[in-house]
Formats: sequence, structure tokens, C-alpha cells
Amino acid sequence: MQHNSKPTAPDRAVIHAFVVEFYARLRHHHELGPIFERHLGANWDSHMERLTDFWMTMLGGGTLYRGNPFDVHRKIDALREHQFTDWLALFSDTAADTLPDELAAQACARANRIAESLKTGLFYRPRGLSQTAPS
Repeated sequence: MQHNSKPTAPDRAVIHAFVVEFYARLRHHHELGPIFERHLGANWDSHMERLTDFWMTMLGGGTLYRGNPFDVHRKIDALREHQFTDWLALFSDTAADTLPDELAAQACARANRIAESLKTGLFYRPRGLSQTAPS
């Protein structure tokens, strides 16, 4: 008998509760909270749904999310590279507190890869290359 080692899809209610708790904590962060408040304003509820879709997709729950996270984050002028450390710490703590262990580990691994990708795309400037294209 073969054992199916494919993980089961996460439960949307569990992922939604995690997302809501994570952003509740993030909103209290001295640097990150104001950035999100400024960009989301009264749209927190729709953001929670969108981010639930995103994490469901990232964790094997289907292809619910359609969007470009890099493009969204590229438009946030106040975002700084060091803030990703705090974002990841809040994410990890919230995942450990709200998700089953295996799912928390999977989410944190994915979040770390996403953060590294975003940091590289947003902040990495090879020496000698200018920010603007030559004329």
C-alpha cells in the first residue's frame, strides 16, 4: 500500500484566522502599522480576504490569489529593507501561536522565501549600476 505524502490543503477558516491575527499584531508595530494604515485606510476587510486567498494559494489550497505582490510592494515608498526582519518575526510568532505546527513551518518557510525575493527585487542595486536607464 502506497502512502500519499502530499499534504492536505489548509482549511480556509484556519488561514483566515491566522491572517487576521497577524495583521492585528502588525497594526501595533511602531513602523509597519502606520505604513499599512496609510495604504489600506478603510480597506482592511477586503485586504484580509485577499491575503487569505494569497496564503491559501501559497500553502497548497488552490489558486485563489491572482495578483502581483512585487508590484504592490514596489509602490510603497516608506518600505525599508530592515522592516522585513520585524515582519518575519511577527509572522513567525503568529504562525506558531495560531497554526498547526506543520502548517506553521510551511508558512514560515514560504514567507522567508517571499521576503528574500521581495528584498532582492526592491533593494538590491549592483555596484556600478545606476537607478535610471541611460539616455
